[in-house]
Amino acid sequence: MNCLQNPLPSRNLLVILAIPMLLALGISSYLTYASITSSEIAGCNGGKIFDCGHVLYSKWSKLAAFPVSGLAMLTYTLMLFATAVVSLDRLSNGIRHNSWTAVTGLSIAASLAAVYFIFLQVVVLKHLCAYCLIAHGCGLAITFMVLRVSRIPMPRLTSVASMAAVGIAVMVAVQINSKPPKTYIVKTYQPFAYSGTNVAFQADFTSGAVDDDDLFKPPVDDDLFLPPVDDEQDNH
Repeated sequence: MNCLQNPLPSRNLLVILAIPMLLALGISSYLTYASITSSEIAGCNGGKIFDCGHVLYSKWSKLAAFPVSGLAMLTYTLMLFATAVVSLDRLSNGIRHNSWTAVTGLSIAASLAAVYFIFLQVVVLKHLCAYCLIAHGCGLAITFMVLRVSRIPMPRLTSVASMAAVGIAVMVAVQINSKPPKTYIVKTYQPFAYSGTNVAFQADFTSGAVDDDDLFKPPVDDDLFLPPVDDEQDNH
Protein backbone atom coordinates (compact mmCIF):
# COMPACT_ATOMS: atom_id res chain seq x y z
CA MET A 1 0.00 0.00 0.00
CA ASN A 2 1.29 3.47 -0.89
CA CYS A 3 2.02 5.49 2.24
CA LEU A 4 0.55 8.60 0.57
CA GLN A 5 -2.86 6.95 0.75
CA ASN A 6 -2.71 6.79 4.53
CA PRO A 7 -4.17 9.70 6.50
CA LEU A 8 -1.85 12.00 8.40
CA PRO A 9 -2.50 12.87 12.06
CA SER A 10 -4.76 15.81 12.79
CA ARG A 11 -3.42 19.23 13.66
CA ASN A 12 -4.77 18.88 17.21
CA LEU A 13 -2.80 15.69 17.73
CA LEU A 14 0.34 17.35 16.38
CA VAL A 15 -0.10 20.16 18.90
CA ILE A 16 -0.48 17.62 21.71
CA LEU A 17 2.67 15.83 20.52
CA ALA A 18 4.59 19.10 20.49
CA ILE A 19 4.06 19.62 24.25
CA PRO A 20 6.20 16.68 25.48
CA MET A 21 8.66 17.37 22.65
CA LEU A 22 9.17 20.93 23.90
CA LEU A 23 9.46 19.75 27.51
CA ALA A 24 12.04 17.12 26.61
CA LEU A 25 13.94 19.66 24.49
CA GLY A 26 14.06 22.15 27.37
CA ILE A 27 15.33 19.53 29.84
CA SER A 28 17.91 18.20 27.40
CA SER A 29 19.17 21.72 26.71
CA TYR A 30 19.55 22.42 30.43
CA LEU A 31 21.39 19.15 31.06
CA THR A 32 23.68 19.83 28.11
CA TYR A 33 24.52 23.25 29.50
CA ALA A 34 25.15 21.81 32.96
CA SER A 35 27.36 19.07 31.53
CA ILE A 36 29.47 21.44 29.45
CA THR A 37 29.90 23.98 32.26
CA SER A 38 30.24 21.32 35.02
CA SER A 39 27.48 23.06 36.95
CA GLU A 40 25.47 21.64 39.81
CA ILE A 41 21.99 20.40 38.92
CA ALA A 42 19.34 22.50 40.61
CA GLY A 43 17.49 20.60 43.33
CA CYS A 44 18.91 17.18 42.47
CA ASN A 45 22.26 16.51 44.13
CA GLY A 46 23.57 14.37 46.95
CA GLY A 47 20.54 12.20 47.64
CA LYS A 48 20.68 8.47 48.28
CA ILE A 49 18.33 7.78 45.38
CA PHE A 50 18.11 10.97 43.32
CA ASP A 51 21.54 12.36 42.49
CA CYS A 52 21.62 14.01 39.07
CA GLY A 53 25.28 14.95 39.41
CA HIS A 54 26.26 11.32 39.92
CA VAL A 55 24.39 10.38 36.74
CA LEU A 56 25.33 13.39 34.63
CA TYR A 57 29.08 13.11 35.21
CA SER A 58 29.42 9.35 34.77
CA LYS A 59 30.89 7.69 31.67
CA TRP A 60 27.37 6.79 30.58
CA SER A 61 26.42 10.44 30.15
CA LYS A 62 28.92 10.92 27.32
CA LEU A 63 29.30 9.61 23.80
CA ALA A 64 33.06 9.92 23.38
CA ALA A 65 33.44 13.47 24.77
CA PHE A 66 29.99 14.70 23.72
CA PRO A 67 27.10 14.78 26.23
CA VAL A 68 24.30 12.37 25.35
CA SER A 69 21.89 15.08 26.46
CA GLY A 70 23.17 17.04 23.46
CA LEU A 71 22.13 14.17 21.21
CA ALA A 72 18.70 14.21 22.86
CA MET A 73 18.50 17.96 22.28
CA LEU A 74 19.25 17.43 18.58
CA THR A 75 16.73 14.57 18.36
CA TYR A 76 13.86 16.60 19.81
CA THR A 77 14.78 19.63 17.70
CA LEU A 78 14.52 17.54 14.53
CA MET A 79 11.34 15.93 15.84
CA LEU A 80 9.70 19.32 16.39
CA PHE A 81 10.79 20.54 12.97
CA ALA A 82 9.39 17.43 11.26
CA THR A 83 6.15 17.77 13.22
CA ALA A 84 5.82 21.37 12.07
CA VAL A 85 6.31 20.27 8.46
CA VAL A 86 3.56 17.67 8.82
CA SER A 87 1.16 20.36 10.01
CA LEU A 88 1.66 22.58 6.93
CA ASP A 89 -1.20 21.88 4.53
CA ARG A 90 0.35 23.92 1.74
CA LEU A 91 3.21 21.42 1.40
CA SER A 92 2.92 18.37 -0.83
CA ASN A 93 1.64 15.10 0.60
CA GLY A 94 4.95 13.43 -0.19
CA ILE A 95 6.93 15.89 1.95
CA ARG A 96 4.42 15.69 4.79
CA HIS A 97 4.34 11.87 4.80
CA ASN A 98 8.12 11.68 4.73
CA SER A 99 8.24 14.10 7.65
CA TRP A 100 5.77 11.96 9.58
CA THR A 101 7.95 8.94 8.90
CA ALA A 102 10.88 10.93 10.33
CA VAL A 103 8.85 11.76 13.45
CA THR A 104 8.08 8.07 13.86
CA GLY A 105 11.71 6.98 13.49
CA LEU A 106 13.03 9.70 15.83
CA SER A 107 10.41 8.87 18.46
CA ILE A 108 11.34 5.18 18.34
CA ALA A 109 15.01 6.10 18.79
CA ALA A 110 14.09 8.33 21.75
CA SER A 111 12.09 5.56 23.42
CA LEU A 112 14.86 2.98 22.93
CA ALA A 113 17.36 5.42 24.41
CA ALA A 114 14.95 6.05 27.30
CA VAL A 115 14.74 2.35 28.15
CA TYR A 116 18.53 2.02 27.94
CA PHE A 117 19.32 5.00 30.17
CA ILE A 118 16.65 4.14 32.73
CA PHE A 119 18.23 0.68 32.94
CA LEU A 120 21.65 2.25 33.51
CA GLN A 121 20.37 4.49 36.30
CA VAL A 122 18.55 1.70 38.12
CA VAL A 123 20.98 -1.21 37.66
CA VAL A 124 24.45 0.24 36.99
CA LEU A 125 24.61 3.68 38.61
CA LYS A 126 22.04 2.93 41.33
CA HIS A 127 21.11 6.61 41.35
CA LEU A 128 18.34 8.41 39.51
CA CYS A 129 18.24 11.75 37.74
CA ALA A 130 14.83 13.38 38.05
CA TYR A 131 15.36 15.58 35.00
CA CYS A 132 16.46 12.60 32.93
CA LEU A 133 13.46 10.54 33.98
CA ILE A 134 11.05 13.31 32.97
CA ALA A 135 12.72 13.61 29.56
CA HIS A 136 12.68 9.83 29.10
CA GLY A 137 9.03 9.73 30.09
CA CYS A 138 8.31 12.32 27.40
CA GLY A 139 10.09 10.17 24.83
CA LEU A 140 8.09 7.08 25.76
CA ALA A 141 4.80 9.02 25.72
CA ILE A 142 5.56 10.48 22.30
CA THR A 143 6.34 7.05 20.87
CA PHE A 144 3.15 5.57 22.32
CA MET A 145 0.99 8.30 20.75
CA VAL A 146 2.83 8.22 17.41
CA LEU A 147 2.58 4.45 16.97
CA ARG A 148 -1.04 4.45 18.05
CA VAL A 149 -2.12 6.82 15.28
CA SER A 150 0.55 6.01 12.71
CA ARG A 151 -0.65 4.49 9.44
CA ILE A 152 2.80 3.94 8.00
CA PRO A 153 3.03 0.70 5.97
CA MET A 154 4.68 -2.08 7.91
CA PRO A 155 7.76 -2.41 5.64
CA ARG A 156 8.48 1.29 6.02
CA LEU A 157 7.85 1.22 9.77
CA THR A 158 10.15 -1.78 10.11
CA SER A 159 12.83 0.06 8.16
CA VAL A 160 12.81 3.21 10.31
CA ALA A 161 12.59 1.16 13.51
CA SER A 162 15.61 -0.87 12.43
CA MET A 163 17.58 2.30 11.69
CA ALA A 164 16.71 3.65 15.14
CA ALA A 165 17.76 0.39 16.80
CA VAL A 166 21.09 0.36 14.93
CA GLY A 167 21.79 3.94 15.99
CA ILE A 168 21.16 3.15 19.66
CA ALA A 169 23.25 -0.03 19.39
CA VAL A 170 26.19 1.97 18.06
CA MET A 171 25.86 4.42 20.93
CA VAL A 172 25.79 1.60 23.48
CA ALA A 173 28.89 -0.01 21.93
CA VAL A 174 30.83 3.27 22.02
CA GLN A 175 29.88 3.88 25.66
CA ILE A 176 30.82 0.37 26.77
CA ASN A 177 34.27 0.74 25.23
CA SER A 178 34.85 4.25 26.58
CA LYS A 179 37.10 4.89 29.55
CA PRO A 180 35.50 6.34 32.67
CA PRO A 181 36.22 10.05 33.17
CA LYS A 182 38.75 11.22 35.72
CA THR A 183 37.23 12.26 39.01
CA TYR A 184 38.60 14.69 41.58
CA ILE A 185 37.93 15.41 45.23
CA VAL A 186 38.15 19.02 46.35
CA LYS A 187 39.18 19.49 49.98
CA THR A 188 39.44 22.82 51.74
CA TYR A 189 41.55 23.22 54.88
CA GLN A 190 41.00 26.02 57.36
CA PRO A 191 43.99 28.31 57.89
CA PHE A 192 45.73 27.99 61.26
CA ALA A 193 48.23 30.07 63.20
CA TYR A 194 51.09 28.89 65.40
CA SER A 195 53.23 30.95 67.70
CA GLY A 196 56.07 29.86 69.93
CA THR A 197 59.26 31.25 71.48
CA ASN A 198 61.10 33.28 68.88
CA VAL A 199 59.02 31.65 66.09
CA ALA A 200 55.77 32.96 64.66
CA PHE A 201 54.16 32.05 61.37
CA GLN A 202 50.76 31.55 59.78
CA ALA A 203 50.04 28.97 57.08
CA ASP A 204 47.12 29.18 54.68
CA PHE A 205 46.56 25.70 53.27
CA THR A 206 43.48 26.81 51.37
CA SER A 207 45.62 28.80 48.97
CA GLY A 208 48.62 26.53 49.36
CA ALA A 209 50.88 29.41 50.47
CA VAL A 210 53.37 28.65 53.23
CA ASP A 211 56.37 30.82 54.11
CA ASP A 212 59.15 28.23 54.22
CA ASP A 213 61.66 30.80 55.52
CA ASP A 214 59.59 31.32 58.64
CA LEU A 215 58.62 27.69 58.93
CA PHE A 216 62.15 26.27 59.10
CA LYS A 217 64.03 29.25 60.59
CA PRO A 218 65.83 28.25 63.83
CA PRO A 219 65.18 30.25 66.98
CA VAL A 220 67.46 33.24 67.23
CA ASP A 221 68.98 34.46 70.46
CA ASP A 222 71.09 37.59 70.01
CA ASP A 223 73.26 36.78 73.06
CA LEU A 224 73.67 33.09 72.32
CA PHE A 225 76.63 33.35 69.95
CA LEU A 226 78.54 36.30 71.52
CA PRO A 227 82.18 35.53 72.61
CA PRO A 228 82.78 35.01 76.33
CA VAL A 229 83.65 38.09 78.31
CA ASP A 230 86.70 38.13 80.63
CA ASP A 231 85.69 40.12 83.66
CA GLU A 232 89.29 40.59 84.86
CA GLN A 233 90.35 41.95 81.47
CA ASP A 234 87.53 44.44 81.57
CA ASN A 235 88.60 45.60 85.01
CA HIS A 236 92.07 46.50 83.66
